Amino acid sequence: MKRINDGKIIDRFLNDSDYKEQFSFDASKDTELFLAAPGEYIIKEGVRPEYLFYLCSGKAKLYMTLPDGRVNLIDFFSAPCFIGEMELISEDNDVRAVQALESCYCLGLPLRRYRKLLLEDPRFLRSL
Repeated sequence: MKRINDGKIIDRFLNDSDYKEQFSFDASKDTELFLAAPGEYIIKEGVRPEYLFYLCSGKAKLYMTLPDGRVNLIDFFSAPCFIGEMELISEDNDVRAVQALESCYCLGLPLRRYRKLLLEDPRFLRSL
């Protein structure tokens, strides 16, 4: 995934989506913007994500690889939605892969810095 560092583009996604309304606190100051090209991973299987992602545009698929090597498709994601919230809520869950089906713009909030605040935020938890 490619990090987009253009402040005008970030502001456009922050203002055009309902991202800021998902939280009881101002999450926009530390939010970053990412672009995943078709086929790229938003979250790699087995690797804990560093960000809680909010899919602003595009479509992605969630899947897991079974022990016998077969791939089990679990769900499809369309904007707007959170990606990585299960890994936030439970650190015991196996991390599933999320792969972009088309170009996906995602706002990302660093989990290391915001995990505790997110788990105590009633507005965010209700939106999940």
